[in-house]
Amino acid sequence: MLKLKSFLTTLLLCFLVLKTAVAQQKRCVLDQADLEKTIRVCSDVIKSGNKDLVAAAYSVRCAAYTLQGKPQVGLEDCNIAIAGDSKLSDAYRNRGSTYGLLGNFDKAYSDLSKAIELNPQDTKALGNRASLLLNLGKFQEAIKDADSLILIDPKNQNAYVMKSLAYSNQAKFSRALQAINKAIELNQNDADIFKGRGIIYTQMRQFDLAVADLNKAIDLNPKDHISYFNRGLALSNEGKFSEALSDYSKTIELNNQFAPAYLNRGLINQQLGNTDQAMKDLKRAVELQPELMKRFRRSQ
Repeated sequence: MLKLKSFLTTLLLCFLVLKTAVAQQKRCVLDQADLEKTIRVCSDVIKSGNKDLVAAAYSVRCAAYTLQGKPQVGLEDCNIAIAGDSKLSDAYRNRGSTYGLLGNFDKAYSDLSKAIELNPQDTKALGNRASLLLNLGKFQEAIKDADSLILIDPKNQNAYVMKSLAYSNQAKFSRALQAINKAIELNQNDADIFKGRGIIYTQMRQFDLAVADLNKAIDLNPKDHISYFNRGLALSNEGKFSEALSDYSKTIELNNQFAPAYLNRGLINQQLGNTDQAMKDLKRAVELQPELMKRFRRSQ
């Protein structure tokens, strides 16, 4: 009887340890709304010394530190996580994202590829690698990753947006339009997507459609200076200079360090004969962005 009681006590203790470990694992998840809490909770899991949980906790804390703007600290945690568990795909993904933020793109690509090798269904790793390839100008490879992501998650709007950007950068505007239309089907309340389609329509010289989309983008996010700037660009191409001037002025009101808005407003003022204001704007554009000097000289 005593042996049975001892066995049941041991079993109960094992159950409680397991329950505590699972609870710790559940708590140590990335909460982007409260990164300090994430770091604190994951640190507690690391201190517990539970070998089954420590590597994952370091990986999550790595991501939290990186999102906090402390990528070097995050990198140390990811290195520890991978040293502790070389098969932990999340750690490679998080370290890859951290390397990308630090500008080490070769290592970022290598780690994200390793994460995908370990877990081909990792949509975050696929998305991050597609974004990296897009920024590196490897557009066809970015499209391939975006397509892989769509196969796993057909409702991933970011995958369609990345495809659209990749096609736009190759001047394949019809394909870009198809991709971004799908993104809008999935989410009709995202200002950035309407802004993106408005830019594509401008590149296709369909200025009326561009203005309509940029109107929608501004309705959804009236604080985005880029939407006003691009609407001004579309309006000026339609010959609606007064409305374009208003949009460029609004752009400058929202971001008075945005040189292209001064340049474009200056060129329109010059065209309208407002010489003094034109010179002020063009001068300010060159002060903010000296490489605009060539365009400034051509405007004189």
